[in-house]
Amino acid sequence: MKKIFLILTACFCGTFVFAQTEGEVQSSENEIELPDVTTVISGGALTAGKDSVPDYKKILPDKNTGSLELPEMESVQKKEQVSQQYVQNSSDEKNVYAQGSIGGGFPFSFAGDFDIYRMSGNSPFKVSFFHKNAEDFADKKAADGYFFRKTGIEAEKKFLNEKSEFIFSGWYKNQNEGLQSKSPVFTDYLWNDIGGKMSAKWSLKNGWYIQLGGDGSYFNRYGTKSASDSVFESEWEKSSKYFSFVPQFSAGWKNSMFDVNFLAKYETQLNVKETDSLEKAPEASSAEAVHKGEFRLNFDWTDENVKVYASAGVIAGNSIGKQNVLFPFLLGGKAEIPYGLSFRPLCLKIEGGLDSVLESAGKLEQKYLFAALYCLSSEQSDWYGQISASVPVQDFFSVNLSGEFRKTAFDNGVWTPDYKTSSSSAGFYVIKQENRTELKSVAELSADFEKLKFSGSWKSYWLDVPSYEDEQSLTASVIFEPDNLWNLKASITQNLGDDAKKVPVLDFSGSVRASNSIRLALEATDIIKLVTVKTRAFAHSQYKQNCGHITALVKFQF
Repeated sequence: MKKIFLILTACFCGTFVFAQTEGEVQSSENEIELPDVTTVISGGALTAGKDSVPDYKKILPDKNTGSLELPEMESVQKKEQVSQQYVQNSSDEKNVYAQGSIGGGFPFSFAGDFDIYRMSGNSPFKVSFFHKNAEDFADKKAADGYFFRKTGIEAEKKFLNEKSEFIFSGWYKNQNEGLQSKSPVFTDYLWNDIGGKMSAKWSLKNGWYIQLGGDGSYFNRYGTKSASDSVFESEWEKSSKYFSFVPQFSAGWKNSMFDVNFLAKYETQLNVKETDSLEKAPEASSAEAVHKGEFRLNFDWTDENVKVYASAGVIAGNSIGKQNVLFPFLLGGKAEIPYGLSFRPLCLKIEGGLDSVLESAGKLEQKYLFAALYCLSSEQSDWYGQISASVPVQDFFSVNLSGEFRKTAFDNGVWTPDYKTSSSSAGFYVIKQENRTELKSVAELSADFEKLKFSGSWKSYWLDVPSYEDEQSLTASVIFEPDNLWNLKASITQNLGDDAKKVPVLDFSGSVRASNSIRLALEATDIIKLVTVKTRAFAHSQYKQNCGHITALVKFQF
């Protein structure tokens, strides 16, 4: 029995060693074959024939080396580095998106825009491009000046960390408007606007912070001369060139409830065209340059659902009206009040004071079509008060109400063109200061039944009415979206007033999802004018607006 036990033990040990080694060398090209073991047991002696036991030296380490060559395997650290790099690359790819639309329609229009952006991380950015053009307005031909083209690109880059924030942005915009044979001097006019903006903010200890910023822009406008030279045009009608620059500094302290900061700002705009090409604004000391300095102290107090804020400042400059110094201020507050009719709170806001701003000449000429400035713009001041309320009646129904009162202060009127009067000899409406007393109200209703959404609004001017607005405007819209595959939308707007057009503006649009990232859309604007092939007046002026279009679009998001 002892001999049998020794034989079984030897066989078991050999088999165990072989099994352990086989898993490590199974990838070797040389396959090991074990010969049959022949044992002879005779009496008390145990013998084995030649080659009966396998040569384990082929698979066991040599006693001189004490090592066994195994296949090279990646270390855990290396695997983690590769995995982290893959995750980082995947994250970089996933958090950069693109969205936009492109399409065209009748009569002869094209629209395209797209955004590329990254919102997450400590280095977000955004690049936007847009282009839109139209030729022929209803039965009016582009050869007669009924066209427009607008193109622009904007970019913004941020660098963020725990203690600082840097933001850089820039833009270039271009627009070309046909003068619709209304000008005896120009066939069309074109403007360019190029500029940039930057801000830097540093968070210091104990809630203190400082911030630097500034923006600058260059704007120029010029007209294409017609063949006729029989009409005299002023220098400001021929072209304009403005440069503006606004640096500012602020410092403050903030905690969970309070935010107090001091702001110092300087604004300038220059006429970079030839001297005496512009007239002098009323009460201004220079026709070639505007300089303004402003110092302001701001205060915010926030406690859960209530916020109270106030501001007081001083303004001095060479074009701020009859006053040597202005003292703008405001006081306001807003609150969110829970109540039983909805899970959403009731939101109230009220503020008022003396508002005084300097709107740049370039922005004014971009804002108002077919209009131009005869001088550099100056300070615009208003006594004002506004109140608004958002009332959720039920979880699916809301009422939004707002009112605003503005009255010109110190004869520093609002800069606006009067489209209801005649234009200049060259066909431009003049942007100039006008005193005003405005009372504006807006009432909005909305209901959301998941697949079906309704909304309506009523906007009114009760005292002075801006020349580009109507006294009353009523709008109603409905959206039907049974699922994410397709939707339909329709809206109608009726303007009321002495000079308002009686024909309502009827719009319709619909879209269908072609894939997870692409939708196909069809839009029809001002359908009544489109069907009747008629134009609509632009802001009560002699010019016609681009209306009555049907457009096919491809909308995408990747």
